[in-house]
Amino acid sequence: MSTILLVEDEPNLRDVVASVLEDEGFTVLAAIDGLDALSQLSRELPHLVITDVMMPRMGGRELLFKIRATEEWSSIPVVMISAVAAPGAENLDIDGFIAKPFELDHLLETVREVLAVRPPGEVRR
Repeated sequence: MSTILLVEDEPNLRDVVASVLEDEGFTVLAAIDGLDALSQLSRELPHLVITDVMMPRMGGRELLFKIRATEEWSSIPVVMISAVAAPGAENLDIDGFIAKPFELDHLLETVREVLAVRPPGEVRR
């Protein structure tokens, strides 16, 4: 099954989402912010990154830019989640956007759709 890097600074939400993903058979790597996510990425390549937009130290947008600028990581699909509208999200190189609050079924559907469209290892165009 696929490995997902979940980047969320709110511990309760991170724990709930990780638990739901694990119940569906995914392996979940958790990070508390973008800097923690970069550390995780340097150790293990996930099949998908799900990241909050607004986080301390490094937010999701900056994390996205670093992922896309790093050749080894650039093909990893990224789904952003946020409680605030994502102005300019249509101009970001993301594979999905989920507005908070969200239904866990919607999150799972998005994860499955993204992984079906861009299977692990497929190069971005």
